[in-house]
Amino acid sequence: MSASRRNIPALAFQAHRRRSAISRAGTTRFAPFAGFRLLRIAAAAAAAIAAGLAVPGAVAAPADAAQHAPPTRFAIPPGDLDVALNRFGRQAGVAIAVDAELTRGLRSPGVSGHYSPAEALDALLAGTGLRGQRNAQGEYTVVRASDASLPHAALEPILVVGRNAGASDLHEDYAGGQVARGSQLGFLGNQDFLDTPYSTVAYTSEYLRDRQAQRLSDVIGQSDPSVEFDRINGYAEQVYIRGYASAAQDITYGGLYGVLPSMRIYPEMAERIEVLKGPSVLLNGMMPNGSIGGVVNLVPKRAPAETLAEVTATYSSRRHAGGHIDLGQRFGDRQQWGLRFNGFYRGGESEIHGQDKNVGLAMLGLDWHSDRLRLSADIFTSREKAKGFGYWGFYGDIYDSGVPTPPSPSRLLNSPDSYYRNQDNAAVARAEFDLNADWLAYAAFGGRSSRFTSLANHIDINDLAGNTSDMWYYWSTQTRSYSGLVGLRGNFSTGPVRHTLNFNVTGYQAKTYDAEETFDDLPSWHSNIYRLDYGPAPEPTGVPYDLASRDRLRSVGIADTLSFADDTVLLTLGVRKQWVRSDNYAWDEYYDADAVSPAVALVWKATPSLSLYGNYTQGLSAGGVAPSDAANAGQSLPPYKSKQYEAGVKYDQGDWAVTLSLFQIERPDAGYDANNTYRVLGDTRNRGVELTTMGEPWRGLRLLGGVAFNFATYEGSAAGGNAGNRVAGIPRALLKLGAEYDVAALPGLTLTGNVMSSTRQALRDTNSEFVPGWTRVDLGARYRTRLGGHDTTFRLEVQNIANKAYWLAPAYNGMGAPRTVLGSVTVAY
Repeated sequence: MSASRRNIPALAFQAHRRRSAISRAGTTRFAPFAGFRLLRIAAAAAAAIAAGLAVPGAVAAPADAAQHAPPTRFAIPPGDLDVALNRFGRQAGVAIAVDAELTRGLRSPGVSGHYSPAEALDALLAGTGLRGQRNAQGEYTVVRASDASLPHAALEPILVVGRNAGASDLHEDYAGGQVARGSQLGFLGNQDFLDTPYSTVAYTSEYLRDRQAQRLSDVIGQSDPSVEFDRINGYAEQVYIRGYASAAQDITYGGLYGVLPSMRIYPEMAERIEVLKGPSVLLNGMMPNGSIGGVVNLVPKRAPAETLAEVTATYSSRRHAGGHIDLGQRFGDRQQWGLRFNGFYRGGESEIHGQDKNVGLAMLGLDWHSDRLRLSADIFTSREKAKGFGYWGFYGDIYDSGVPTPPSPSRLLNSPDSYYRNQDNAAVARAEFDLNADWLAYAAFGGRSSRFTSLANHIDINDLAGNTSDMWYYWSTQTRSYSGLVGLRGNFSTGPVRHTLNFNVTGYQAKTYDAEETFDDLPSWHSNIYRLDYGPAPEPTGVPYDLASRDRLRSVGIADTLSFADDTVLLTLGVRKQWVRSDNYAWDEYYDADAVSPAVALVWKATPSLSLYGNYTQGLSAGGVAPSDAANAGQSLPPYKSKQYEAGVKYDQGDWAVTLSLFQIERPDAGYDANNTYRVLGDTRNRGVELTTMGEPWRGLRLLGGVAFNFATYEGSAAGGNAGNRVAGIPRALLKLGAEYDVAALPGLTLTGNVMSSTRQALRDTNSEFVPGWTRVDLGARYRTRLGGHDTTFRLEVQNIANKAYWLAPAYNGMGAPRTVLGSVTVAY
């Protein structure tokens, strides 16, 4: 790549990737599946609207639109000129081309107010010696002021974006390239973080590569203070956002539930990983597992405008090595066809002595676009198997003076004869169609087939001396899940108020078959976490599969974002109707209910650099079913409605930003009353404060992370004698901060560091025992150079450099990983 095509946020590969993504977005033909009547109805409605709106001449030529467009409100803060020009292209809805050599190192004074695109561009370029030149198609090129009257060569546009930017329209990278300026807000579409009335973050593919991320926890678990993980070395990842659990099944892929791998999420699958904090049933519909703390979304990878061919070799201690291939190519006279392939394999002994794991994935993404239609499809298959995994936990309320000291972090607590095997196959299709200049219709559908098998030994830690009692458990499960959505997004005005209307219908269903064996005839064996003595592993007897459960979710959502006062005030009003049907065949119980979840959110952009926001949102989880020993056995409780109140402020200095959020989440809890009736009696309440930062406050120094304070307590009679106690497993304070420093004396060399620190956590609801806090430090470096004519990047990191032993999340059976060496080499061809 030449110097004029360097990889900076506004130009080069990132710029071309965004441009091609904007022109593609969406999937192949939507095919509704059995039972999703609402999806069929909505598809018919969209077709009717299309017939009425897609009239000849509805989409004006770019030049005409630019010529007659009224003044646009621009809000671009001072800062790096490349970033300012990207924002200009987005806010003006025009194409702009730049030679990177002209803008290298320049800053813009910014612009705020109502201007024509030409006037705004002149203001952005004031004092730079550059000018904007417009062609007959309404596109702009930045040239030297002295050359403005001369013919100019055609350059690739940085950005082409209109008011109906589709779901795959990616915001530009923020300064430093670790995170993006905006992210997907469910059916509200992609929004800049200053316009977003929620706390969000979107990690870029560059950050994923530089973190050498192999698990989701390597990304959001080490940089976001609102996020915790348990069982980092277990068979499955479970994320806790603002203190509430979210399983892998509740993580979306391009907004769809139930299509990602069922147990573990692989960062190599994503162009970006986005986190939206707080309940989000309005934006995405109810999660399959009813999570409420927030939602994690993976953005699908698409072929960039420039040919992509990268090969990465990886190594992690002890002897775990592998490789990753990432290929992308566009075809056709207008580059309308795109092909992206990702494949990786890693295998060998992990950082835990005696634990062996192997994982592989192959993924293919296809896309095609015309002027108004964008189609895409993704298919993948993944396999993972491991030996030396299981479950453990503290048994009973017997630790009056604390908990046992953790053993060596590299010690395997479970038998090396324990194992699991997991495989997933999935396919997703998407489509977007511009009905006219202001209205967009879209649809998506996906499905996944999964099979998981494990033979695990359960370990109960019985006392402060670390003595254990253990038993074996065999479990195998097969699941097929399907997910779909169809929607409509459009813009219109009523007098001085501009509206963005969003409507969509979602559906999800899953059927699960289980086979279980508990080996009750085998005696429990005993050991100690400091002097392990494993018992013999049993042989499963071929237990047959039985239909265990069937879940069906449907919803209809509508929201309107109203823009007042020259778009400085954004008010979002929305509501979603949700239907839930769950059949538990193992317990001969079922659940059938519906609920309405409203939401309201407000953003006030006090200045181009400062915005204040607030929101009220709801989460929705399936209500419990009264157990067999309750007076109302078998009765289904109404859906649990969780509520969040949040307010915050966001400041964008141009190259560096900070966000302060204050929130309260309340979630119902059920229990037995004095009459032995099972019902909702109280709730858990988490009041928190989050302070986060991102960007490049000084050239060459990047910061990412922050601190979160959580005051989570049990409220109401459901907590019994525990009312007012701290919720188990949630620390009062959690710090996560990463830094990168480019060494000026040696171009290409970057030093990295990351620190994580947690205060103590309650082990039990009674708060009779607490687990000590901990601090972990990671250090590393990377070096970018050219070898043999190819861009090459060397990376080295040592995680938990002090080999600190600590209980990570004891309420959820987690232990911190030991000192781990990560190394990789990436070569771009």
